[in-house]
Amino acid sequence: MAFNVIYTGSFNDNVNNDRIDIYIKQDGFVGNPSTLILDSKPVIISYSSKEFDAQLFGCGCEINIINDTGNFYQYDSLFSVPERSNYIEIIKTPANGDPSIYLFQGYILPDMYTSKLGHNISLTIPATDRLTTLDRYTPGCLIDTSTVRR
Repeated sequence: MAFNVIYTGSFNDNVNNDRIDIYIKQDGFVGNPSTLILDSKPVIISYSSKEFDAQLFGCGCEINIINDTGNFYQYDSLFSVPERSNYIEIIKTPANGDPSIYLFQGYILPDMYTSKLGHNISLTIPATDRLTTLDRYTPGCLIDTSTVRR
């Protein structure tokens, strides 16, 4: 199936006033995308604490949103589906007209979550680029074969 946009949101960063667009895509979704209400700290992208010279390291992302609809189950489809069913793209479009840049691409981590019942519920949507699953993988092009006897 194809990934189609189910939720979208955008904000301007505080440094250069660049536009940051968030797209949450769901496998097989049909319909019009809904707009996310973003928290005051809408996106946090984090990198693993590995050494900077590691051959391969992944990153994670948290999208902070507010559910003010009164429908406590509105975002359940992001958490109650198999892994790799929801895909996230975060794209930065510089204000100076330079080409857009992908800041993050990855999958939502389906997991149990808890939230208080009421209006203006804050939710955090966790995601990963899944490179951390390759923690012990070394690509063949990076293996030193100079000491291997033939």
